[in-house]
Amino acid sequence: MKWLPAQDANPSCSPVESRMVFTSDRDGLPEIYVMNLDGTEQKRLTNNTVVDYTPSWSPDGKKIAFRRGDDRYENTDIYIMNSDGSEQKRLTHNPAYDGHAAWSPFLPSETKN
Repeated sequence: MKWLPAQDANPSCSPVESRMVFTSDRDGLPEIYVMNLDGTEQKRLTNNTVVDYTPSWSPDGKKIAFRRGDDRYENTDIYIMNSDGSEQKRLTHNPAYDGHAAWSPFLPSETKN
């Protein structure tokens, strides 16, 4: 799939602060970015040789779930990271397409044992 130049897509607003996470290919491949709702303080959270897209905030605003995959969108997996882009962790390990990640407001973003 060929992306249009500098396409920004898939916005998701933080439930706890005035910030937005979104996908953009402004630096080449689609990556995950975050910014204030007024457009200031734009920051790239991911930097890979594959595409990262469809980010979604956790209900408490601490985590972001997203998809990572090849540029043909045939093999994607679900990942999670802190809202600052740190501690990126792969959640699914499937050779097929794993779809959009979504949060339940009834489940915490962190499990306490």
